[in-house]
Amino acid sequence: MTIQRRAARSPADLTSSGGGSQRPRDQRAGQPRGWPVPAALSALPLTAGSLRLVQLAGGPDLLPADDRFTGFPAALVLHIVGAAVVALVGAFQFMPRFRRSHRTWHRRAGRLVAGAGLAVAGSALRLTLFYEAQPGSGDLLYVLRLVFPSAMAASLLLGSPRSAAAISPPTEPG
Repeated sequence: MTIQRRAARSPADLTSSGGGSQRPRDQRAGQPRGWPVPAALSALPLTAGSLRLVQLAGGPDLLPADDRFTGFPAALVLHIVGAAVVALVGAFQFMPRFRRSHRTWHRRAGRLVAGAGLAVAGSALRLTLFYEAQPGSGDLLYVLRLVFPSAMAASLLLGSPRSAAAISPPTEPG
């Protein structure tokens, strides 16, 4: 860490470990770093999506075959690839130390993740509305498959700084 960065940190950002050394607050003893949990949560869908892409590309049937997706369904591929981008790049968005030291990368990656998230939401809606439902999935699951992608798209659109500034009324001084 450079002298300028060390001097720029406020005392509230540092914590003493009792031995006189000070570490940044996000690196306290006994607390895991920020990346293992998002990485672990991303592992299962990334694995399943990768296996499905291999199967769609003509590889071996590593997952049970799904007759709904014959040929090369673009919506399913877009959904899997978009979700992979959200899972891999999005995990870095929540690491405070990385975010502070790579601000430009954080902004660009955020735009990429937002675009990939919108692609995931749109493809999920398309898969729900235009592909045959799996046997045994009831009406509740169908409704949830409509609600969650719609909520995801709305939160991505309403959560961007530009749209938040356009929606919120200007505050008056005073």
